[in-house]
Amino acid sequence: DNDNDGVWDGVDISPFMTTDKRSSFDIDVLTMGGPTYITLQLRTNNPDNMRLINRNFNWPYDKEGSMRDMDNSVDDVVITPILEFTSDDPPDGPELEEYGMMTVGNVTYIPVFPVWDYGNIVAFKTKMFFPGEGTPKAIEGSLKLSWKVKGLTDAKAVGLGADIAGTKYVVPSDDGFVYATSEWLAEEETFFWNEATATRGSFQTADGRYLILDENDMMVTSTDPLTDMGYYDVETVGGVKYLRGYNGKYLQVQANRTVIAVAEATTDGNLIELFSRGYLSKSTTLALYYEDFTITGTVLEENYGTGAGVVYGNNTTQSFGANLMLAYDFLRNGTTSITDVPDMLDDDNITLSHNITSFGHKDLAM
Repeated sequence: DNDNDGVWDGVDISPFMTTDKRSSFDIDVLTMGGPTYITLQLRTNNPDNMRLINRNFNWPYDKEGSMRDMDNSVDDVVITPILEFTSDDPPDGPELEEYGMMTVGNVTYIPVFPVWDYGNIVAFKTKMFFPGEGTPKAIEGSLKLSWKVKGLTDAKAVGLGADIAGTKYVVPSDDGFVYATSEWLAEEETFFWNEATATRGSFQTADGRYLILDENDMMVTSTDPLTDMGYYDVETVGGVKYLRGYNGKYLQVQANRTVIAVAEATTDGNLIELFSRGYLSKSTTLALYYEDFTITGTVLEENYGTGAGVVYGNNTTQSFGANLMLAYDFLRNGTTSITDVPDMLDDDNITLSHNITSFGHKDLAM
């Protein structure tokens, strides 16, 4: 460990460089506009904390508050370290997803992974990707290390259905409405029941949409914050649970299978009923902590295009000859590029097939 940073040289990407401990680090890198990688190794202020990465913990039985465990599951809480890059000009584009990166506002969240040495986690490693823009650009911003504590909180799972020549269950549609058309009570027809009181609550889909009543009292999906139009009262009559909207009317299925809060009494036909489905778990953030860290290694790479190719064929003799020729005339000759390979094969009368392709940056070629 030449730089005495706690990372053995064999796994240290910068064995002769380290920094002091800080709460944040500034980045200022001038590029020529090509796709750029910034690879970092880092150690937490408390090295023992690195062993917490992606650890699962049990939350005891709990039916109160924002974190609930009502199904006696054991892997309820997970702790995940994340590197945060804050910039006035953060990276953006669909390629970020390939690196696990996500930009929200001016903050980009980058996953980190453990660096192992003889069974011990000695550092974290992360790779930041900045898409190329074709013109010189400065990558500027600050880095912080955060620990996100997330829990799987339990909520009652329910289905909504009406007796229309057999029970037809409510399912959300791409047009924003919900329809009582499904004959099965499966995953898509199951909703979270978020209790406000013992007989009042809201419905939420697995992807976070609420089931609310619109200005025409029709049930639709919405991602907006909840108002009174998203809460329903449960009324039990003869063991059947009916639902009333904010307007006091019962939910009823119409001829086109839409759902509207229009019925006056539980004796009306085609009323929506509430069916219990046990419990479902959904992710919730319990806490967010920041920790000082040391950067133990850095590699910066700007890409100017990458070529990759395959030479192949069934002739063993020619394949062996191509291997020898390319080892000497291509690999050991810094003036040749992979696009020269077809001509090099022709010059030596090698008739093997080849597939040569150019890529925007190295990772695309791998």
